[in-house]
Amino acid sequence: MSRSPSAIHADDGESVVPVPPMSRMDIIGVATATLGVLQPKRLERPGPVDVLRLIDHQLPARGVDVYPAAPKDLPGCEALTIPLGARPTVLMRGDQWRYLLQGGPRGLRARATVAHELGHVALHVPFMRRQARDRALPLTRVNRRALRAYHDPEWQAWCFAGAFLVPPHMVLSVSRGGVAAVAETFQVSRRFAHWYLRVFSGVLTSLDQELCDAHRA
Repeated sequence: MSRSPSAIHADDGESVVPVPPMSRMDIIGVATATLGVLQPKRLERPGPVDVLRLIDHQLPARGVDVYPAAPKDLPGCEALTIPLGARPTVLMRGDQWRYLLQGGPRGLRARATVAHELGHVALHVPFMRRQARDRALPLTRVNRRALRAYHDPEWQAWCFAGAFLVPPHMVLSVSRGGVAAVAETFQVSRRFAHWYLRVFSGVLTSLDQELCDAHRA
């Protein structure tokens, strides 16, 4: 389910199914591997992910369908991933779908929404399908306030979205230009870029130190 990047850490009372724990570095690894399969050039040079190609061609070719949906089918959210059935399906509210096609500031938010739902597909659909296969459903939903972040599927999916749209090892030189440079280079909103630089600050510092050490060696 997708709301906004600010909801990652918000105690909004949303109920979710707890998922197996993943660290930020674990999630970055999955996001990087996924991007490497889908759009490997984005791991070679800083630039925006082609989200339209992703939903029109690449995901359907790999067994994931993405469709627009009426607001009444997505109460209270912008998008939703359905994990079970013949193929996992991502439903995206019609207005968000239009914004994605039109581009502009609202299109930036829609790009992040797609990446968030792809995070659910990559991180959580396999878990849900295993649970269904092992007859472990129904799964108990709990309030997000009761969960550690690393068990929270929404936190995990937003971390995936950040690493997918803005690969950490691609952002180091760009990030020195601040929020505006990150937003422009990777076609994310300034709000998303600000959130990214805050949440991934430790990762970026470590990568920067590794590069410095490599240059000294």
